[in-house]
Amino acid sequence: MKLYNTFLLSVLVTLAISACTSTQKDQTQATGKQRIVCVAKQLTELIYALGAGDQLVGVDLSSTYPPAAQKLTKVGYHRMLNAEGIIALKPTVVYHDGNVAPEAVMQQLEKVGVPMKVFPDAHTIPEVKALFDTLAAQFSAQKQADSLKTKLDSDLAKAAEDVKQYKTTPNVAIIHFGRVINNYLVIGKAGTASYMLEMAGAKT
Repeated sequence: MKLYNTFLLSVLVTLAISACTSTQKDQTQATGKQRIVCVAKQLTELIYALGAGDQLVGVDLSSTYPPAAQKLTKVGYHRMLNAEGIIALKPTVVYHDGNVAPEAVMQQLEKVGVPMKVFPDAHTIPEVKALFDTLAAQFSAQKQADSLKTKLDSDLAKAAEDVKQYKTTPNVAIIHFGRVINNYLVIGKAGTASYMLEMAGAKT
């Protein structure tokens, strides 16, 4: 009898989740808006920049900008996510960049039917612009994406001009403190941080 009750409860929970997912899809189709849980800080910032911040219902702890993101429900650190917290927000989709964990949480989300979209991290200017376009397509916001790309080009041109005023090129070592493993790490020349420093006129 106990086994039967456990089985029955499992079936009821599955049916409830299916019904909830179906309702969320119907609402998305009717309003044109999604219920997005975003667990990548750069994607959160871009969603706001594209004018779609009102479609976010939850974010990870690293999503602290813009200030409006701090008011959203947190679902854990992107490498230490909480499945129950995400499911409770009834998302129509979860956005991430692939740098997510634990794997068991991602499997649990897939099992209950929560859709996920992966937007690979961008490390160069062309990749950043491509990310603007890819994300903009989710919100019919190409005009906003084009504006962001124009501003990026303008800011980079100004930065390149400003660098010319410096007479020396400083050598910089980038130290990262890994709090989880309590280690200090020297970041190599191939990273994004080095790329940014070189654009600012330094050598790593």
